[in-house]
Amino acid sequence: MDEHRGFPERWDDLLAAIAKRGVVINLLVPLALLAVGYLLRRAGITPDTPKLEEATHRLVLYILGAVAVGELAVASYVKKMMLQPSRFAEINGSFAAFAERCKQSIALVFAICAAPAVYGFALYALGGTIEQFIFFLLISLIGFRFLRPGRDGLEKLWADVSGDADSAPSSLS
Repeated sequence: MDEHRGFPERWDDLLAAIAKRGVVINLLVPLALLAVGYLLRRAGITPDTPKLEEATHRLVLYILGAVAVGELAVASYVKKMMLQPSRFAEINGSFAAFAERCKQSIALVFAICAAPAVYGFALYALGGTIEQFIFFLLISLIGFRFLRPGRDGLEKLWADVSGDADSAPSSLS
């Protein structure tokens, strides 16, 4: 079989590896932060009420919320930059090298998307509510959902990188 054609197992493996990394980075790590925050609160290590004045706490909440949403824009830009064909020039037509570079690039994007969970943890540690913490966790999950690459996009990137126009998907939806 031609090196550039028909990668059903390899595509499935690549997409599964990317999804696995995304779940760990954007679901399990934020949930672990939530569990740690909850345990710290139950143990009395973090306060139940905000350590800051109410107006200051609200200002910090809004600033961190804006930064968290901005992180998604940054992650989108990083994804666009990291998944350009020019960044795959040295793979020499190797699908394995292509897949490894994709996994590394997307892990960086997922890490950027997970940053809002850290902001939520910090706010919670300062006496924020569980609802505020969950708001930041949801921003992380939204980033994961909308910024993970689809099969069509990766196949098109592979076609651009490998120079095989026949392996690109017929419709980009």
